Amino acid sequence: MGNPGAGLLRAGRGVTLAVCCGALALLGHVSGGAPAPPLSAFLTVTALLGAAFAVLAGRRRQFRHILAVALGAQVAFHLAFQLTAAHSADHLGVTGAVGPLAFWDPLTAAGHAAAAVVMSALVARGEDVVWALYHLLGLVRLPSPVAPEAWPLVRPLPVRVEEPRPEEWLWARVHPRRGPPGGCAG
Repeated sequence: MGNPGAGLLRAGRGVTLAVCCGALALLGHVSGGAPAPPLSAFLTVTALLGAAFAVLAGRRRQFRHILAVALGAQVAFHLAFQLTAAHSADHLGVTGAVGPLAFWDPLTAAGHAAAAVVMSALVARGEDVVWALYHLLGLVRLPSPVAPEAWPLVRPLPVRVEEPRPEEWLWARVHPRRGPPGGCAG
């Protein structure tokens, strides 16, 4: 298992948190009686938050960090959903309290906060599991799925190298050896 703070695992952790925040906001939005937002608004905010969360996923995230970004994401999703609802109401000619803060009452804020706390606790436990697996698998060396190279069937014989004698050292520097190496038929 690769480092969860790098590469695709980092991006996956960021996107997973963004999708969890988006699903939480969408569920709260629809269960609160608001109309379902356009898919484009949901996907746009999810993609933007996923990119931001992937940047923040370089290290192990703690509960308080996850809670902070989850609460911020709830606000971002809520505003995006309400703005698209207000835009749709303008086109349909609906009058009344439809706008970014139309459904933002204390009960809604408390519901978003409570859901964000629960989701953050679950995601924090998931982070613990991911990093524990990374450290566990880092300590255990698993065999490579690639077959090892074939062992040589014949063991090579050791080659004996003769050391030059001290009197040859002087002549080796003064008169370098010329011609083919000894033992070659020429």
